[in-house]
Amino acid sequence: MAKTVMVFGLGEVGQWAIEFLARSEGVDNIFIADNKDRALYRMNGTVISSAYQGFSKKFEFHRSDISDIEATAKLLEKTKPDVILSLVVVQSPLVLRITRPGTDDPKAVLPEDIRDKLWAAGFSVFLPYQILLPAKLAQAVKKSGIQTHIVNASFPDVVGPVVWKHVGLGPVVGLGNHDIYGTIIRKHVSMTEGVPLKDVVLYFVGSHALAERGTEEGIPFFLKILSGDNDITGKYDIKSLFSCMPTNNDGEFSATAASGVQKVMALIRDTNELIHAPAPNGLIGGYPVRLTAKGAEVVLPKELTLEQAVKINEEAEKFDGIERIKDDGTVVYTNKTYSIMKELGYDCKELAFDELESRGKELKKLQEKWLASKKR
Repeated sequence: MAKTVMVFGLGEVGQWAIEFLARSEGVDNIFIADNKDRALYRMNGTVISSAYQGFSKKFEFHRSDISDIEATAKLLEKTKPDVILSLVVVQSPLVLRITRPGTDDPKAVLPEDIRDKLWAAGFSVFLPYQILLPAKLAQAVKKSGIQTHIVNASFPDVVGPVVWKHVGLGPVVGLGNHDIYGTIIRKHVSMTEGVPLKDVVLYFVGSHALAERGTEEGIPFFLKILSGDNDITGKYDIKSLFSCMPTNNDGEFSATAASGVQKVMALIRDTNELIHAPAPNGLIGGYPVRLTAKGAEVVLPKELTLEQAVKINEEAEKFDGIERIKDDGTVVYTNKTYSIMKELGYDCKELAFDELESRGKELKKLQEKWLASKKR
């Protein structure tokens, strides 16, 4: 039976993702859903470039506005994708280039004092941008009644649990974040030990905050390294393993896309392989998981319970500014994050689902004010 992947949102990560999908065995149809002409041009470029290598998968472009839940549900009913790769977000985090204080970033667009405050407040301050469209997609999937899996790119560690709690359906897993760290560590250990990559097994529990800020701030995580059946964790200075993580730059687009395509293909091919992913079935943070056509299963070593793993990630996400997520999907910010953002003109201790659009507009106005102050 032909397998179909639908990609919602064809930006920089999406461009890489469809290039990888076009060359992946096991997927037959690649459908693109976007509302911009550039997405169609990018798709056509992939059709041609992959043909040079002998690949001739079926591509379709569907002009779509994901904000229209009814229309999106009808599109999903019509196309019935086996897996959805969701790459949609109201605004990319890269737009504001918020980097660690003291970082020399020639592309910085905000005044340094505001950038430093936003960094201190944590990544979650722009959650209205990140939750809204993945939530609408989940609502459309639910309305359509189709059986599919969503793989989400937008701040999955937090967006995943928020969407699941509010909609009752959400991404089966996310992509990137601690998974990219895990892959870099596996590659390093493979080269150091002189063993094939497939023989290096990680059990890594960690959050987006760790990928964003590294280990210096005391962000909790769990890491166990196996070479074959041998536990070799003790051979390594764990903090030094994280020092090889690249800084946030445009070169990460391909790695982020590869992380997403790995998840998509594991679901499509029913591989049951052990990989890492954020927010499996709506859990906060990232975990080792096995992916099959049925979905995701968290797999932990005997010395770590699921309750302990979740607690690690709940504590870690406080470094992103998340105190907790209520049962209805409302996000409660830490006192530190709330105080900093209130000082900047954004008074929001709790982010409720029905406030996402209004809070997003409020942030947009503040953002324009900050940008204008840099130009003066």
